[in-house]
Amino acid sequence: MHAPHRSPGTAPQVSGFARLTATRLTATRLTATRLTATRLTANSTRAAAIRGRSRLAVALSALAVALTPLLQAHAGPAAGTNMLTTASNAKLPTARGNFGVGPAIAAQDYGADGSGASDASSALSTACTAAATAGAPLGLSGIYKVSSNLTLACDLAFAPGSVLKADSGKTVTVNGRILASDVAYIFQGAGSVVAATAPSVSVQWWGAGHGIADDATAFRAALGSDRVIHVPPAAYVFNSTQSIPANEAALPPIGVLIDGESNWEMAAYGATLEMGSSVAAATTIQVHASNNWTISGLNCLGNRGGLTSGQGSSCLVVFNDVGFAVRDLTLSGNWGGDGTGVYGDWLVNGVFSNFYMPKVNICLGFGFIKNVRVDHGFAEGADNNGNQGSGQMGDRCIGESYDVLNSTYNATGYSFTDTDGYSVTGVDASNFSVGWTVQSGNHYYFSGNYWHANPGAAGVGAGGYIAYNNGGNFSSVGHPPGNITVVGDSYVDNGTAGYGIDIANGPDSADTIANILVADSVFDNNATTGIEAAAASLLANIRATRNVFSGASQTTGIGPHLIAVGAAGNVLNAQPANPTGTTNSSGLMMGLAGSFTPQSTGTVAVTIAGDCYNTTAGDGGNIKIRYGTGTAPSNGGALVGTAVGNLPSFVSATASQKVGCAASAVITGLTIGTPYWLDLKLGAATGGTAAIENVSITAVEIGS
Repeated sequence: MHAPHRSPGTAPQVSGFARLTATRLTATRLTATRLTATRLTANSTRAAAIRGRSRLAVALSALAVALTPLLQAHAGPAAGTNMLTTASNAKLPTARGNFGVGPAIAAQDYGADGSGASDASSALSTACTAAATAGAPLGLSGIYKVSSNLTLACDLAFAPGSVLKADSGKTVTVNGRILASDVAYIFQGAGSVVAATAPSVSVQWWGAGHGIADDATAFRAALGSDRVIHVPPAAYVFNSTQSIPANEAALPPIGVLIDGESNWEMAAYGATLEMGSSVAAATTIQVHASNNWTISGLNCLGNRGGLTSGQGSSCLVVFNDVGFAVRDLTLSGNWGGDGTGVYGDWLVNGVFSNFYMPKVNICLGFGFIKNVRVDHGFAEGADNNGNQGSGQMGDRCIGESYDVLNSTYNATGYSFTDTDGYSVTGVDASNFSVGWTVQSGNHYYFSGNYWHANPGAAGVGAGGYIAYNNGGNFSSVGHPPGNITVVGDSYVDNGTAGYGIDIANGPDSADTIANILVADSVFDNNATTGIEAAAASLLANIRATRNVFSGASQTTGIGPHLIAVGAAGNVLNAQPANPTGTTNSSGLMMGLAGSFTPQSTGTVAVTIAGDCYNTTAGDGGNIKIRYGTGTAPSNGGALVGTAVGNLPSFVSATASQKVGCAASAVITGLTIGTPYWLDLKLGAATGGTAAIENVSITAVEIGS
């Protein structure tokens, strides 16, 4: 399935993320991410004490656990401190609640059979009531068979190897906190265990990573609001899917659906998630109608198993979510062809930071987003087989579009009808048809990105593409893209017959693409134009200022259609091909065809430099800048235009000895918005052939 076309935006201030985790999960996290020696000591005491499985052993275990939060007060910030998970503090704690001080209540003391041979339901219920009354956890040291539905309204502490084993069709509901190792398989049996109120859980408690048939079932069991969901380092395979939520259109089935949960974090550093090869065209995880959540350290493995060239899977789908963060996302394996990292619609106040996608078709594709930012990422496009080379590329890294099929499904609680506020910073993207594309919406901001070597289908290609769709499922009609700011980006080696940035228009519509600023950016060696538009019509307030243009393949800085609407560029750096020399002592035009359009002052400082020489020893020549309007002169043509500046001369002491030469001038009184050609007159001194190589043209509009 083709993921919806979508892309970036202007400088939205995504404020409020410092509060994302500070107001949630406080009692759970305390300062667990910074506990090291303190926790290890407590864990060692607990493990040794429980080994005997006596009441005293369990009591000592609980006491060690109870002391942990007290010691934590000396090991890091207090409860409620803002501690959003990042790569630097990604070593997460053993899943646990925080229990009150006091001895644990041993389940065996209330007749619970810890051998797993007989039903322990009644005894566990009685023991749990006693534990809750005493303000202590219920200590479990054995295998407990549960043959009836059971609710345990107390905290639980699991000794190593301990298990709650629910019979088929039976459910154990735990209304309390749970202490167990992250990697322990503590909930077994054909029935189910629900951790209804646990503020911290591990997917391995339900068997994920322990060889069960489908790890997705364990992930689903671990979900809930107001909790940390730990995903310990392991390889997890999802072999079943869930249906997409009602009202969503044109989306594939889902491995794990997180629906309607709030105030949670999934911490998955070191883990790998993969859809089984028997599950075609599916989403690994979808987060739907949820708020105040974080996913960190997720690594999705793409195998493309069972998929045809027209099918694709996605790592993460986000839909109708508010206040979220996706950090340190990795796509390993093959996500080429129609594979997508993240896509979705109707997103408010979110951030995607530090993604790594070395073989992907689309990195991030969205529609209908408000105040969302992408902050740092690396991506390389790949074809359906994960190949990268000539003709083997991805579609786009960053995309935004108007998703017609989902245009009425806004359940965020915020009133907006199209993308309004999308920033993209610090992204390095190559080997796509286009680096980024915007097809609708307003207020986009791109800065500090590196869009390079995006060759494009059929050789067109672009670093950035402001597009317009005349109809279809991603129509731009009635909502053209606009208010786009590009500042400090780099566009290098894009296209073979394309652009650094390409601006489309709407030839079949009365819509106007308006208010686009491209400033302080580098356009180097894009084939063949730095910035251009499909036509001069239906564009308004397009400005290009203080940009740098260079590279032999990039023959034009600002294309003629943009010049016609007054976009203009304020800096020109061009390296034209070496012209043919001349024996004419009066001088001929070199046909360098530099192009510059003044935008603000009409005063331009120009320097043309290179390596000059004469084929005759002891002879030389001279150079002088000339400029004009209309058709630029060709190489070897008669002198035309206006001559300005100095008349530097040079002499070759030996035949064809190269000598550095440069001519400079300040040209005043130019007409703003009018394109001018810049060229060089070259003449031989007394004989021989005078020539210039390695030419560079620099033009800067000056003044205020």
